[in-house]
Amino acid sequence: MKGYDLIAFDMDGTLLTSSNTISPRVKRAVHAVVERGKQVVICTGRSLMELSDYEEDFKKIRYYICENGTFIYDSFEKKVISAKQLEPRLLACILEVVENQDVMLVYASNGQNITSGKDARRMEYFHAERYKDLELRTAILVDDVIKGYQEKPVPVEKLNIYSAAVEIRDAIYQAIRHLPVTIVYAEDTGLEVTPLHTSKGVAFRSLCEYLNISIENAIAVGDSDNDVEMLKSAGLAVAMGNAFPHVKEICDVIVSDHDHDGCAEVMEKYIIG
Repeated sequence: MKGYDLIAFDMDGTLLTSSNTISPRVKRAVHAVVERGKQVVICTGRSLMELSDYEEDFKKIRYYICENGTFIYDSFEKKVISAKQLEPRLLACILEVVENQDVMLVYASNGQNITSGKDARRMEYFHAERYKDLELRTAILVDDVIKGYQEKPVPVEKLNIYSAAVEIRDAIYQAIRHLPVTIVYAEDTGLEVTPLHTSKGVAFRSLCEYLNISIENAIAVGDSDNDVEMLKSAGLAVAMGNAFPHVKEICDVIVSDHDHDGCAEVMEKYIIG
């Protein structure tokens, strides 16, 4: 069997169960992989602060790819390896489009989410209820996201746009798709906007180069649209049993779903042995 030196996991729908926990079997497998001198990498759309609940679970995991690849972090050295921001003029264009739409905005700045407190308390309205508790606990909550940014601009690595309806999301997508940014669908009615030529896949390849690991010796595991480029890049692409059908189609292997230790299956078969 081919030897693999690195395995990267998406979080939501992959490493995390539907109750947002990591199973004991998966934890044991992660520790076993690290003990063999291999790298386990978190590759998520979440910001760095949104990983704080899992510090104990991740204490043996050194590298995090956050915010769909715009933010790469070394958790051992507590340093940012790479951070890419949206151009202010492009962000201004997007904010102008969404200003009067029925949406919730969440932007990540220096690994920290900033959003409206009012919207965070009703995230179910924007079809993103599973992140409600997380945002209320870890985000900086403001009265008005757009006004706050306009009065005090900050670097923004990623912008989440959660819409009240699919039709709103689709109209926003059509209005901003011509801009030189990267846009991916998220949740049922959301969009994730990051700088052009950024993605989990780009960051995945960049981290492999940084660690001097051949991409052919790297495994990627995911379930959703924002995982596709990462999966296509990997030496072994693994889809969770709960992955979208079109994600499964591009993968080499399909394992059990996130509630039945699919991530452990990959590590046990292809690294631990």
